[in-house]
Amino acid sequence: MRLDRLPVGEALVGFLAVVLIATFLLASRDLPGGSTADAGASASAGASATPAGSTAPGGLEITMTDNKFDNTELTAAAGATVTINIKNSGTAVHNLHVAGANGQFGAQYCTTNGADPCSNPNRLAAGSTATLSFTVPNTPGAKIPYRCDFHPADMNGTITVK
Repeated sequence: MRLDRLPVGEALVGFLAVVLIATFLLASRDLPGGSTADAGASASAGASATPAGSTAPGGLEITMTDNKFDNTELTAAAGATVTINIKNSGTAVHNLHVAGANGQFGAQYCTTNGADPCSNPNRLAAGSTATLSFTVPNTPGAKIPYRCDFHPADMNGTITVK
């Protein structure tokens, strides 16, 4: 190796790799629920598959891909407690956030103990499953929006109260 020529190219590539990794680590920490403890967590879906949009006793089902829900129209009985079984079949992190009884989202990002119904866990890594249980408002005819907080423009739908 000649000392009059420093390996500047290799040093620059190494520096950029370290900066890129640090950026991703810091960004994921700043996301809601971004601790490493819940990033790969999952909850059991427990119920058997039900047809899309049904109000079967086992609950409702939503499968997420990048960036869409397989079912954007759900139906639930007024005043009933329902469970939505959720699966992330995509590669990106997703969640399910149901608006409050007034049809408005109370926060930009939902939390499992927040005012609005939220998937548990509130960040679903690729391949994860979760559940979301809540009591449907006792207002037949109401339309309650739901979304993925990370991709709200692409991933949204409506629960119609019967």
